Amino acid sequence: RLEQRCLDGRPLYRRVGMVSFSPSSKSPAHELVALESGHDNDGRQGCKRQDSQLDAPEYPVYLQRAMMIAAVIYLWSLPWLKDIGFTNTCTAQEHNGVSYSYPYCLYDFRFRGHDFWVCSGASVSDYIAQPQATGLLAALLFWSCLHLWLPGNYVVGREAYRSLLVFQIFFGAFLSCPVTRWPTLHMFVVQVFCMAGMVHMFIMYMYSPSLTTTLCAWTAICGFLGVCCTGLASFFFTPGFCNVFPYAFYFFEALGLSAMTLFVVFWENRSLRCC
Repeated sequence: RLEQRCLDGRPLYRRVGMVSFSPSSKSPAHELVALESGHDNDGRQGCKRQDSQLDAPEYPVYLQRAMMIAAVIYLWSLPWLKDIGFTNTCTAQEHNGVSYSYPYCLYDFRFRGHDFWVCSGASVSDYIAQPQATGLLAALLFWSCLHLWLPGNYVVGREAYRSLLVFQIFFGAFLSCPVTRWPTLHMFVVQVFCMAGMVHMFIMYMYSPSLTTTLCAWTAICGFLGVCCTGLASFFFTPGFCNVFPYAFYFFEALGLSAMTLFVVFWENRSLRCC
């Protein structure tokens, strides 16, 4: 929350922390820094800005954070929501005389005309393969995705934009390509958005303002890395790996997305602070 205070007709603002501004930036934050010398962008002295533009009410912040925390709770509640029919569970499959059923989920991945039957186990992808489950996840993660853009706008520049853009595109594809219909495409999409998430969280870790956000960033990195490693282990060691760790893929998916969401909750944009 930004406030404008005047002393002898001059607005007082100063920058705090690691900040990277583009000279061509048109953001309100850039305009406020420009007022540090006591002049507005037109060269006029005095406090010209409306206080109402800066003193936003507190309640939207609490509502946004409540939705983000609700997204974390929802991710870890997916296995139990299947009991009321809200989330999906994989259908029973039989391959080479062996029957596979939840949580030992078996999918047929096709590459260049060849079929690869992989026991991937339970996953967020499988749980949300219902219209209502997908819609609720997208709604709850909306604020998290939105606010992930805000630190990049003021802190880290192009690197954060590129990694977050790739993550955003492929996370959208993750929601729109259910594993129950397009398993091969879905597997590719998951791997790409997890790698993009790892890169973006590492970039944000380097600008992390607190120990809490640092822990969230590294937890997200470990979660997304776990998804990639678990996917490879399931592919090369099926069904042995799945039989021992049927919930591993789900655990790492939920861990990565939850930590990324909590990173946004605990992040405080301290690029500007009133004197």
